[in-house]
Amino acid sequence: MCILIYEEDRKRRTMLERTIMQYERKKEFAIKVKSFDDAQEAFLHAQQNHIEAAFISMEDRYGHGFFLAKKLKKKNPHLNLIPMSMEPRFEKELMNMHISGYLAGLCTKGKILEELENLRY
Repeated sequence: MCILIYEEDRKRRTMLERTIMQYERKKEFAIKVKSFDDAQEAFLHAQQNHIEAAFISMEDRYGHGFFLAKKLKKKNPHLNLIPMSMEPRFEKELMNMHISGYLAGLCTKGKILEELENLRY
């Protein structure tokens, strides 16, 4: 399974990576994690590689996370898309994309693990 992370904040991005890798060891199956702080680089990676799940921050200044999410879902309708935001943003649009989950508020280890346990595809 390949999981993409788009998060501008280095501390949150690192915490996501570590939590997902701990989940991988617990479940004993291979997970490849690619993380980016640039939405365009994340999309270029997704064009060249099959992504099965994506944790996308909706908190960037110019809405790049939202547009990345739209592009990724258009490319792969069965993508497990998990937007992340302190305050809900783009709710209606994201629900219309049939997202797999939503991390609202503080991004904690427990919330990340819960989302991984409940992936749709």
